[in-house]
Amino acid sequence: MAASVDKFWGNGKTGSGSGTGPTACTVTNESDGSTHVVTSISFASGTCPTNFIQDGSICVNTCTPEEPCPAADTKISEGFTTTSTGASSCYETSSGTKCAVSHGDLITSTNPDTGITTSWVSTGRYTGSNCTTVDTSSSPNLPVSVQVTPVNTPPKSATDCPGGSGFAQINNTAMCLPSGTSIKDTPKTTTSTSGTTSSQTTTVINNNGTSTTTTTTTYRDSNGNITFEGTSTGTGSLNQAGTGTGNDKPLDLGTAPTFDDTLPGEAAFTPKIQGNPTFSTTIFEVAASCPAPITFEVFSQEFTISFQPICDLSTIIRGIILMLSGIVALRAVVSGGN
Repeated sequence: MAASVDKFWGNGKTGSGSGTGPTACTVTNESDGSTHVVTSISFASGTCPTNFIQDGSICVNTCTPEEPCPAADTKISEGFTTTSTGASSCYETSSGTKCAVSHGDLITSTNPDTGITTSWVSTGRYTGSNCTTVDTSSSPNLPVSVQVTPVNTPPKSATDCPGGSGFAQINNTAMCLPSGTSIKDTPKTTTSTSGTTSSQTTTVINNNGTSTTTTTTTYRDSNGNITFEGTSTGTGSLNQAGTGTGNDKPLDLGTAPTFDDTLPGEAAFTPKIQGNPTFSTTIFEVAASCPAPITFEVFSQEFTISFQPICDLSTIIRGIILMLSGIVALRAVVSGGN
């Protein structure tokens, strides 16, 4: 019956093979590695391998089979701490199965006294694959070692956080985090007919309590080739220019215009105006004078408004009025003679 299984052990020898016939099994002497082919094998009691027990002439496996890992993209129901600084780690489920997980909303903080880096994952998803070395431990809430005691509990803004820390909201929980804490959100990927766009944002708590946010964006064409990859940063609510490399670089709008501070200010717009002009109301006078022009100065440049065109027009109107007056007087004389 030994020839019907893949492997067997006994009396310092290891056998392997399957099927029947003169070459079905090969036995290896474990002491010197020599091998020989046998056609009949007798059972030796008390020689079952580790984690097997003897049941009659059969070695029975005593290990509990591990449950399979959850399907890919299945969300982990609770947070966990990890020693991994990468995008994935090895997580042990409640049943003892070791499964690979990808990270989202990773919060990383380094203890300045010990130099030990602690990371907490608020959102993780299974990849569907198994792993071997566990580097995580269950932690539904952010470890106290990563948090800073706020001035007011619970903190509501950066003013409630002591020096060297910053304000953050993780899973709708307000807290103060020590400077140097790095927070990575879940990578986002969108797909279209032209390719994919991936982005991830990392926020770092600064020493003065502010935060600096960096977003890395990668564009790939339909063949998976990177066409553009760049970063943009922002501090608080102030957006700063990003940098990037690739075939499709961001628009370059050139150098911003500058303004000459030596230009005159608002006081320079005060006009210099002469006295009110005087018009003659006696249009029938033979001689009349035109008012002097108005002069004023703007930006050290002198401007003049002349009344001469109006005076010239008045002369023409004066002649018309005199002519009409003569006609009216003539008609009155003629009518009086009749």
